[in-house]
Amino acid sequence: MKFKKFGKIKVPFRRKWWNSHIMSPVAIEIKSIIRIYFGALDRKGISRITFLDINKKNYKVISVSKKIIIDLGKKNKFDSNGLFPASVTRINNKIYLFYTGFSKNKENEIISQGGLAVSSDGEKFIKKNKNILKNNNEGKIVRAGISLLKFRKRFFHFYSAGSEWKLVGGKFRPTYNIFYQSSKSVNILKEKGNLIIKYNKKKEHGLGRPQIIKYEDKFYLFYTIRTLNMKYFLGCSSSKNLKIWKKESNMFKNIKHGKINTFDSSMIYFPCPIIINKKIHIFYSANNFGKSGMGLLIQKN
Repeated sequence: MKFKKFGKIKVPFRRKWWNSHIMSPVAIEIKSIIRIYFGALDRKGISRITFLDINKKNYKVISVSKKIIIDLGKKNKFDSNGLFPASVTRINNKIYLFYTGFSKNKENEIISQGGLAVSSDGEKFIKKNKNILKNNNEGKIVRAGISLLKFRKRFFHFYSAGSEWKLVGGKFRPTYNIFYQSSKSVNILKEKGNLIIKYNKKKEHGLGRPQIIKYEDKFYLFYTIRTLNMKYFLGCSSSKNLKIWKKESNMFKNIKHGKINTFDSSMIYFPCPIIINKKIHIFYSANNFGKSGMGLLIQKN
């Protein structure tokens, strides 16, 4: 499987409360359009969730929501310091939007945990009252970024978790790997999952926000790769049984960062896969975690 670059998705609309970024996009088909939920930053750099709609034939933006659809949590809650989408899926005619919430711990460090909001129409969401993925010994700093797959009457949750910091690019940044666990419930997770994909300590400091899809006879898990040289990229692993995973090292070999001063010269990040017309499409956040916009990769014939 190989991909080609489509290019940048042009967004001709802005809102007063949306100062910058298309951060951490996730996509779902709603009727004849592709709806992209994403993190929109205000002037203070705090992210909230909104959406835009894209024509699935020409990938042009049709509209942008006029409001924030998932706002910050109350003071001292797990999502009081910002939030952005982790994944979106439809189950029994309801849309489940998993998200990553940010807060500060006792040491004044930013930590992330997993939350969930549910909608019947894709516009009005109701948050679950508590974080469904809490920090613990599996992930004291990061335990978030849930992606869900329903398969054979069970729910498979994929997420990132980690407890250590590493000095990268002049700043201490979290390290984390990818875990999974299965359950009979959409929103009840255990204290500990199964480690399935590790980052390469020689070149990377984290694998994040996994995105699970089933395509033909395999499962594919797309994720962010946080590299030590700060040229953040995307990766993929495949599996036939959801337990044993093989890194697809050559899948994105022909995809390169853009030339200097282009929108994706330093980041092709937060991959968001969606199957359209039997092909995998991957939306992604570009430079500075989406400050320079959003791009698209399309599976080759």
